[in-house]
Amino acid sequence: MSAIQALSTAHNGKHETIAYIQETYTEFSNNNVDINIVWIPLHQGIPGNELADTAAKEATTLPLSEPITPVPYQNITNHIKTAIKDE
Repeated sequence: MSAIQALSTAHNGKHETIAYIQETYTEFSNNNVDINIVWIPLHQGIPGNELADTAAKEATTLPLSEPITPVPYQNITNHIKTAIKDE
């Protein structure tokens, strides 16, 4: 839930990933692409969930191994269209 809360507040440049997600979300919104971000509370009964949660929390403290390279909007929309057609 804290990740969604971080996305819903104005970024101040302290966390590059949050800023990048917010900028990307805004770009999609400006191009009439709907994105729903939802919180899924608990995955009880799923094997390995605790291990996955621990790994995810640890990953948030790791430095980025490479700079984030922006993906052109058209590449993303083409990928999404192809994925939808394949379903």
